Amino acid sequence: RAGYETDGPLVVNNAEKGTVLFQDTEIDTVETEQMISELTFRVSGLVDGAEEQLLIGQAIELVDGTTTTVTYNGLDLTANVTLVDGVATVVLTPADGEFTVAQAQYFINAVCFWHTHTGGTATSGIRTIEIVSMSDSGYLDDPLATSPLAEFNGLTVDVWVGPALN
Repeated sequence: RAGYETDGPLVVNNAEKGTVLFQDTEIDTVETEQMISELTFRVSGLVDGAEEQLLIGQAIELVDGTTTTVTYNGLDLTANVTLVDGVATVVLTPADGEFTVAQAQYFINAVCFWHTHTGGTATSGIRTIEIVSMSDSGYLDDPLATSPLAEFNGLTVDVWVGPALN
């Protein structure tokens, strides 16, 4: 489970670290020895190109074809972005092939959305960020298998970009 309790959309503060999206993340792989091998986010409502980013130690520009390595708390991840009709899919894979559940929880709690506004005024509107899939290291009797983790209901955060809401 991961989530952020709010009565309305989060408001992007253009601070250096962006707006934190999730808190108190808990991941249950059922089998305690499981490792996380992939994490996928979807960000919709994008209209301002490279000015809209996920921050996880470093910026991941939400632009089609972006491939970058981010390092957060000693963990290296490769981020691959595809963008279709204002919806970015960001697939994160650990450089080592997998990371622990504790590392994944810590990592998810660090994900921020940031609009840099470097090109002028941001296009106002809601950006929706969600965790759409996560894969673990598979079944214990088959170390080559991977299994998708389920129950991602409620892992969606809306962020308002633009003038403050009153």
